[in-house]
Amino acid sequence: MSTIKTNQLAHTANGASVFTLPTADGSANQLLKTDGSGNLGWATDVGGKVVGFGLAASTATDQKGGTSYTLVGPQLTYTATSASNKLLILHSHHMLLENTGYWWMALYRDGLSGTKIEEIQSYSQDSQWIPCHGINSCVVDAPDTSSHTYQFAIKRTNSSVDRMDYNSNLGTPQIILLEIEP
Repeated sequence: MSTIKTNQLAHTANGASVFTLPTADGSANQLLKTDGSGNLGWATDVGGKVVGFGLAASTATDQKGGTSYTLVGPQLTYTATSASNKLLILHSHHMLLENTGYWWMALYRDGLSGTKIEEIQSYSQDSQWIPCHGINSCVVDAPDTSSHTYQFAIKRTNSSVDRMDYNSNLGTPQIILLEIEP
């Protein structure tokens, strides 16, 4: 039989384990951690928690693009609580393309005259309407604490149109924004 000291904690549910507790209390908001050898100590929380959330959805159909960028889909306005946080933006919708050519999709902050945050490009050799999925996610680093509007835009290389399309079988086009404290 082993002897447990006053600064130790025993656990015997799945075998005998002895954990040595710290000799003093930690600081406010610190967490108890282990070194993997049974010694417990205090550690500062490293963050990574969600401190803000935004959601915008749209059931609008047939929002067409052309040879220059056209804003489409839902629009989300958000104000970050701290410039040291990160914004994670998730976007989900389907596009339909007609005829051949390149197409682009971009995420803009504050409209077409604002900041282009992310851009992707694809190519279709199909002469029919085909479904394409848009940007899945991207991170916007170091936001400021002003209010900003986020929206996607599409364009093509030729005069045929592409469009952002709501399809009840595929789900509602949406933008989800998470503000994360590092």
